[in-house]
Amino acid sequence: MSKSNDEISLIGFEIFCHSDKIKRDLENYQSFYSDVEFLFQKKDKELQQNINEKLKSVPEEHHSEFVEGYGQDLHENQFLFPSMHRESIFITLYNYLEHSLNEYCRLISKLSENPIKLSDLNHKGVQRAIVYLKKIALLDLSDADTEHAFLINSNRLRNRIVHAGGILPSNEEEKVNKFIDSQGNLTGSPGCAVIFREKFILEFINNLAGYLKVVGAESIKIKD
Repeated sequence: MSKSNDEISLIGFEIFCHSDKIKRDLENYQSFYSDVEFLFQKKDKELQQNINEKLKSVPEEHHSEFVEGYGQDLHENQFLFPSMHRESIFITLYNYLEHSLNEYCRLISKLSENPIKLSDLNHKGVQRAIVYLKKIALLDLSDADTEHAFLINSNRLRNRIVHAGGILPSNEEEKVNKFIDSQGNLTGSPGCAVIFREKFILEFINNLAGYLKVVGAESIKIKD
């Protein structure tokens, strides 16, 4: 039994609301991320000002030795804690991408009454959702090809973090290593840990927003 026009309109409205929520959620993630980064920078600046003030009463020949005593604090403020924060938010955002795409698939399935469900596909995670959207729902996502390529490489990076503690493959020809080399906001050598720079997360959010915007625009076009 096909859906009535009212049912189609209601599901279309759900898709619209889902797209709007994604936009607001990503804005909130970006605001949260930037606020925390600011706090790290503020804390580091305050620490360095405190060190500089104390150095005024320390003989110059002992300055290096005195600063070394704050080495752990400086390391935590400038590298360790920001790195933990960036890695965590990257994984959180990737999980959000998967959830958002799965929800589009669920709504499209309701709208189109296609007998093939997301759970019927053999793929997993984000890849499974994208296969559904392209191959089953027949969405034209070509306007997001650039973002798609970025997200595929981000998935490889995500897998290294989740399954290898962020240590990159020893083979420099691996795709994830080539991705790292191509990114100005990521650093890392084969066999070593990847390092996130502050702007990479903002770049990742922009790619998520761009990709999901296209998915939303194409999803709303579907008719029974």
